[in-house]
Formats: sequence, structure tokens, C-alpha cells
Amino acid sequence: MQTVLFVDDTIQTLESYKAMFAGQQGKWLPYFADNAGEAMDIIEERTIDIIITDLEMPIIDGVKLLKLVKEKSPITIRVLLSGCTNEIQVLESANLAHQIFAKPSCFKEINYLLERSLYLHSIKLSSNARKVLTKLGSIPAVPAILNQVMESISKENFSLREIGHLISTDLSMSIGILRLVNTPYFGLDHKITSVEQAVSLLGLDVIKPLIISIHFFETFGTIDQKQMEDLLNHSATTGRFCRAIFQYEKMGQKECDRAFITGFMHDIGRVIMMDLYPKQYILAIETALETKCGTDIAEKRLMQATHAEIGAFMLGLWGLDDELIEAVHFHHSPSTAKCENPLLLASLHCADLFDVEINGTHHFCGCDNLDVRFLEKHGLLDKEEHWLAACHKENDR
Repeated sequence: MQTVLFVDDTIQTLESYKAMFAGQQGKWLPYFADNAGEAMDIIEERTIDIIITDLEMPIIDGVKLLKLVKEKSPITIRVLLSGCTNEIQVLESANLAHQIFAKPSCFKEINYLLERSLYLHSIKLSSNARKVLTKLGSIPAVPAILNQVMESISKENFSLREIGHLISTDLSMSIGILRLVNTPYFGLDHKITSVEQAVSLLGLDVIKPLIISIHFFETFGTIDQKQMEDLLNHSATTGRFCRAIFQYEKMGQKECDRAFITGFMHDIGRVIMMDLYPKQYILAIETALETKCGTDIAEKRLMQATHAEIGAFMLGLWGLDDELIEAVHFHHSPSTAKCENPLLLASLHCADLFDVEINGTHHFCGCDNLDVRFLEKHGLLDKEEHWLAACHKENDR
């Protein structure tokens, strides 16, 4: 059973949280504290999966509490509730909280977060994978600029131009977005010269995950630059191939964009593995090629965790949708998934392998084989040759 800890110095608010859990027995084991000291006592005694704390509290406020939680329990999901308009305080808290919700109308968002966390729990992240995340020190939080973007989107009459201008105030993020969207791997027909133009052209459904990805790649700047460049190229190519498959299937623009993002983010767990286990990860790649197995199998042997399960957990924590998470989690082994969206999972599985077949990128897929049983089960096996042809065409652009 998942555990959640609510911290608020207002008794009425704590009573509201207790009422929210009425009738939800069996899903959650809730704990409540009216100050940071009591909250830390609870964390000392038991494992807490999620902490949801108010920002403004006497003596030890929410920011200081989250700093303590980060040190004591790094894999606890940290959520901050804020009615604060102090920009500096919000930015400081954004670097500590995985999610920030505005008060007072946050109960709907909290319910949604808790439901998502149940889904993350259903991923059954292995104990070894949890150790990997613990070794990381803390689970990376959503970048501060994304929280500002989401706050702007929630307002009436927001414009894409305004969102683009907001993002452009973050120089590092602006450079990252423009550098990425102007690479051949992104597949655009003309040069993008401003963030505002990128936002207007690509839309928020693409830009939001790009912000997360760029922030994430920048967080792990110690990784060998050549390895990181190769991974970015493979990720972008896989995204383009996923989109090409969806275009072949005559899916709508929104679905095609979602397919691209799924492909682009599918190997984000590798970044953590490459950062924490640089030597072992190179050995895993070499082992996969020598023994003719998939890199995920080699990862399991050498590090007892896979990039797919860690990546899926990270994307779920950051609020990506369940079907995308499932595709990332099972892209090496589709037959083991419950499968909410067979086309998305199949396109990612195939696109990942097609990059090997078309461009020879074995160091990211090892010697994986096509999951014929999965494709046949969902009536997609006869599509494989057509999808490959569509990806060849996309690759030649």
C-alpha cells in the first residue's frame, strides 16, 4: 500500500485532506502532520512514498522541509502547495519539488497526482531500480521554467507568443530548444530562429516534453559528450520514425506529435544509467553485442535494473500520460505489457529497431529481435514492412 504524508499548519486544511480519503481505504495509507518536526519524525519511522506540504509554515517552511526530505528520503516524491507570489521563493522551491500546485484550488490536482502515483506503483519498480534512484541522490524535479509555463497556461486568454517569450527568458533553455529543433534529426523543413517561432510551430504538446528532456540532459552534464550526442541522435531518430509510422497510419497531427515525443523520450532512463555507472554501462553495451542480446538484458545482468523501467518511472513522476509511460517501459518487451495503446507501443518497438537496421546504431539496442508475437496478437504484423519503408523515406529527408 502506498503512503502519503500531508503537512499543513492549518487544522482545517488537514481535516479537509482526511475527508478526501474517506472511502478510499485499501488504496492509500495517509499520515498527517501540522509542522515540519512532526513530519520528519514520521519519515524517520516509516517509508513515505509522497509528501505534500504547504509552503508557508512557521519556523520551518515548506522549502526547508523539502530540503530535509530530499536528504533523508531521496526517492520520496515531493509536492509543494503554494499560494505565494514571491518569484524568488517559487523558483527556489521549484528546484526541490517534483510538482508545485497553486492554493487554494488544488484538491483536484492532488487527486490526479495520487491516481498517477498508483499507476507508477503498478509499474512495480524493482528494488534494485529503486536503489539506482537512491544512488542518484534525489529524483530530478521538473524544471522551474516548466512550472512557470504551466501557471501561464492555466490563465485565461494566454497566447503561444507569450509562452514563447516566457521560455526565452531562460537563456540555457532557449539555446537548448533552438539547437535541438534545428538539427536534421528533428526533421523540420526550415530553420527556426526564435523560441516564440518554435512554440507556435510545434505547439505546447511538443514543447513541454522538450523542456523536460533538455533540462534532464543538462542535469547530467558529466556524461561523455560523444555518448550523449549519440543518444540524442538515436532518440530524435526514433521519435521521427514513430511519427512516420503514425503518419503512414493516417493518424491526426496531435497523435503524430505524441508519437514523436514518445520516441524522443524513450531512452531517458539511459542517461541515469550512463551517469551512475559509466564503466558498467559501456560493458553492458559490449556484452549485448558479444552475446547477441538486448542492452536491457545486459543491464539487468550487470546493474540489476533497466533503463526502460527507470525511464518510465521518471516520466510518470513528471506527469506524462499512462500510454506513453507504458510504451517507454515495455519498448524492449511489448508482449509483457497490458497494453493500453498497441499502436503506440508497436511503433516505438519497431522504430527503435529500425534505427539499428537503417543506421546501424547497435549500441543502443544490442541485438534485440522484433516481437512477432505481440504484433501478430494485435493484427499489426503485416504492417512491419510498410512501416520500415516509411521510416526509410523519413531517414532520407
